[in-house]
Amino acid sequence: MKYHCFKKVTKEKENEINKLFPTIQDFIIDDIDTGFNYFGITIFDHWLTQDEAIKELDSNISKSLELQRDKQLFNLNKELQNKFELYFVKIRGRRKDKVVYRHIRNFKCLEPGYHGYGWTNRAIYVLPKIKAIYIEGYDHTYHLYYLDKVLIADFLKLVDEHKLFALV
Repeated sequence: MKYHCFKKVTKEKENEINKLFPTIQDFIIDDIDTGFNYFGITIFDHWLTQDEAIKELDSNISKSLELQRDKQLFNLNKELQNKFELYFVKIRGRRKDKVVYRHIRNFKCLEPGYHGYGWTNRAIYVLPKIKAIYIEGYDHTYHLYYLDKVLIADFLKLVDEHKLFALV
């Protein structure tokens, strides 16, 4: 079933987001360090060693465990959309060198692995209210790039409420 995931934001909204993230194009397209702080959001309480990753992420884990892990992240994403208003980041242009934003219409589109753009080939979002960039990673992990730790306090509470972990 095809979902209508996104709606174009107005030019005014796009300009407003661009003012909050003036270096987003450098950061997402060119992978240039633009002064963001970082931590990972994951189902694991520590970064996995190679042996742990093989055990925890091996194709032998049950489908139900895989779905449960994805659901934890999906539920966090839905709540982030409700509380902070996520905007999907899309790379446009003939040379894929222009960043545009889309309003999310359907929660289905927030499922891990649903779609992706950028250097992670995963979904990239901005959260203007907390001046953060939220990128879907691999192996049940998302990445939050932020400018001000004070602004992300409520975000971190949601991570904790969903029994997820913020790792540096």
